Amino acid sequence: MRSLLFIPGDSPKKLDKGLGSGADALLLDLEDSISPQRKAEARATTVAFL
Repeated sequence: MRSLLFIPGDSPKKLDKGLGSGADALLLDLEDSISPQRKAEARATTVAFL
Protein backbone atom coordinates (compact mmCIF):
# COMPACT_ATOMS: atom_id res chain seq x y z
CA MET A 1 0.00 0.00 0.00
CA ARG A 2 1.45 3.35 -1.01
CA SER A 3 -0.97 5.98 0.25
CA LEU A 4 -3.61 6.48 2.90
CA LEU A 5 -6.05 9.38 2.88
CA PHE A 6 -7.78 10.39 6.10
CA ILE A 7 -11.17 11.99 5.45
CA PRO A 8 -13.49 13.53 8.04
CA GLY A 9 -16.78 11.65 7.95
CA ASP A 10 -18.99 14.71 8.28
CA SER A 11 -18.61 16.04 4.73
CA PRO A 12 -20.25 14.29 1.77
CA LYS A 13 -18.25 16.55 -0.57
CA LYS A 14 -14.92 15.46 0.95
CA LEU A 15 -15.97 11.80 0.97
CA ASP A 16 -16.88 11.93 -2.73
CA LYS A 17 -13.68 13.80 -3.54
CA GLY A 18 -11.68 11.10 -1.73
CA LEU A 19 -12.90 8.48 -4.20
CA GLY A 20 -11.20 10.32 -7.05
CA SER A 21 -8.01 11.04 -5.14
CA GLY A 22 -6.09 7.99 -6.30
CA ALA A 23 -5.27 6.99 -2.72
CA ASP A 24 -4.85 3.28 -2.08
CA ALA A 25 -7.05 3.45 1.03
CA LEU A 26 -9.53 5.92 2.47
CA LEU A 27 -9.70 6.14 6.24
CA LEU A 28 -12.98 7.70 7.33
CA ASP A 29 -12.46 9.61 10.56
CA LEU A 30 -15.41 9.77 12.94
CA GLU A 31 -13.60 11.04 16.03
CA ASP A 32 -10.54 13.29 15.98
CA SER A 33 -11.44 15.60 13.11
CA ILE A 34 -15.14 15.92 14.04
CA SER A 35 -16.44 18.40 16.59
CA PRO A 36 -18.47 16.81 19.41
CA GLN A 37 -21.66 18.50 18.18
CA ARG A 38 -21.33 16.91 14.71
CA LYS A 39 -20.39 13.32 15.66
CA ALA A 40 -23.92 11.90 15.21
CA GLU A 41 -24.25 13.64 11.84
CA ALA A 42 -20.82 12.38 10.77
CA ARG A 43 -21.78 8.79 11.58
CA ALA A 44 -24.99 9.06 9.55
CA THR A 45 -23.15 10.69 6.64
CA THR A 46 -20.48 7.99 6.66
CA VAL A 47 -23.01 5.16 6.75
CA ALA A 48 -24.84 6.68 3.77
CA PHE A 49 -21.54 7.01 1.91
CA LEU A 50 -20.60 3.39 2.52
